[in-house]
Amino acid sequence: MIQPDRGAGGASPDLTDETVDVSVLVIGAGAAGARTAIELVEQGIDPEDVLVIGKRAHGDAHTTWARGGINGALGTHDPEDDPAIHAADTLKEGHFLNDPGKVETVTRRMPRLLRELDDWGMAYSRTAEGDIDQRYFGAQSFRRTAFAGDHTGESLLDTLVAKAQSLSVPYRENVFISRVLTDGGRVVGAAGVDLDTGGFVVFRADTVVLAAGGYTSLYDRHSSRDDENTADGPALAYEAGARLMDLEFVQFHPTGMVGDRYGETWDGRLVTEAVRGDGGRLYNVEGVLQAAGERTESRGAHYRTDRPETDDGWRHNIVIERDSVGGMRLSTASVGSPSRAVQAALDAGYELNYHQLE
Repeated sequence: MIQPDRGAGGASPDLTDETVDVSVLVIGAGAAGARTAIELVEQGIDPEDVLVIGKRAHGDAHTTWARGGINGALGTHDPEDDPAIHAADTLKEGHFLNDPGKVETVTRRMPRLLRELDDWGMAYSRTAEGDIDQRYFGAQSFRRTAFAGDHTGESLLDTLVAKAQSLSVPYRENVFISRVLTDGGRVVGAAGVDLDTGGFVVFRADTVVLAAGGYTSLYDRHSSRDDENTADGPALAYEAGARLMDLEFVQFHPTGMVGDRYGETWDGRLVTEAVRGDGGRLYNVEGVLQAAGERTESRGAHYRTDRPETDDGWRHNIVIERDSVGGMRLSTASVGSPSRAVQAALDAGYELNYHQLE
């Protein structure tokens, strides 16, 4: 049960304006946070023992800006597609630095999860027969991107929020979490600021789930809103003692609107990759078409001749963690091997389609 505990005059002697007790605290209210809360309740946790925290207004997480789609081997148009081939495509496109076990877990679960969203009312685009439509995105051997027009992220979050609300999951908006609290190496809650009142809030929790997004806003030029993707999640985890892996891999959406040209309300709004899949072309500021095959990045990078991923000694993940004296320690971890089914799909040599980068 959530139990607010305000001190005399609205503030306690330790400068905390509010204390909240909860069993499970979910930090982050986008698709990951909402889906986590749904799963907790469906696994038997009382909704009153869960609290989802968001630093923006309810339903306005960065998930809403995603346009293109969600990958899963449904086989709508290509029935020969399956999760093992999806995993093989992912490992190849990741130059075999992906964790094969985690990749296979995701690809195996995605068909069921996509259909689950359909059952919950997701506004997918449909084929003439009424099936969930799918299309190519970059680095796919088959059409496996399910989508909802050019508003997939918005429809996804709307669906998840509606499902969470139907389960009576509590939500608190406009709270910025600045610290995960620990005691003796164990996480015991979180502290933050209520952005509406300016008051300090402490959440005492048995379990804390971090679902707080990425960190593209650390870069001066990026395609996200400036006040989102600000590394809240990784920073909170690191300060609490978690080990972080492969921080150098940052996803930038390749096309986005620029506020200086289109107005502040458009700043950071993403343009779906599907515009290129449907024939759109990308020009530089001089009006010159940038063909991916002529560049060293994108498609050109996939035709390297040195192929370092074939060297087992090269296939390591970089791990960062706090040192006992307050410094930072770097180490590496070897990447595992795929299952026999995924290895068979790799050996079959399915060709990845890079039409998105033409």
